[in-house]
Amino acid sequence: MTSGDRFGRHEAVDLRSLAVTVLTASVVALAAPATAGCSKGKSGGGGGVDVSGTPLKSKDGRFLLTLPKGWHTSTGLNAEASIEAEGPEGYVVVLTDPKEDLADPALAKYATSRAQAIMKNIEGGRIGPQLEVTVGGHRALQSELSGTTKGINVMYLLTVVETPSHLHQVLAWTTKSKFTSSRPKLAAITATFSETTPGL
Repeated sequence: MTSGDRFGRHEAVDLRSLAVTVLTASVVALAAPATAGCSKGKSGGGGGVDVSGTPLKSKDGRFLLTLPKGWHTSTGLNAEASIEAEGPEGYVVVLTDPKEDLADPALAKYATSRAQAIMKNIEGGRIGPQLEVTVGGHRALQSELSGTTKGINVMYLLTVVETPSHLHQVLAWTTKSKFTSSRPKLAAITATFSETTPGL
């Protein structure tokens, strides 16, 4: 069975459109208060899942993800994304904001505002606890989000990574029924996020 068969043609199209529906990189939502609590974790990894494969650089060449076998670059998931990818387990996009463009670039506030922005666009949305992780040697906050949009129950793994001059959203998603089995791979892909030029 191919990845397309597993997702189903209609389901895959709808899942792709979810990124366009719920993701924005606007600074407006950053005014939302940071209310979510954080717990500590070790890393944003996927429990030893092998993701050695194809490096996929951002459009400006500054950042990258490594895609495992079966995954490939994608287009049309979000117009503002610097990296877009898809595979049998779901979809991943990366959106980046320069800290100098943000009135308050605090990691916790930014991560909470991103999660709240997604909640505004889905029904019955729930935000799980924020876990402090390390991605590419950088501080990050990771949380699971769930809800319903366009008639599909979907779950997101949102990881916000802080580098010296940027804040990055690494957002992976799939259907609720696939999330438990797909999460290790989605987390492992997220954990490969890194800078091509240190200090950015």
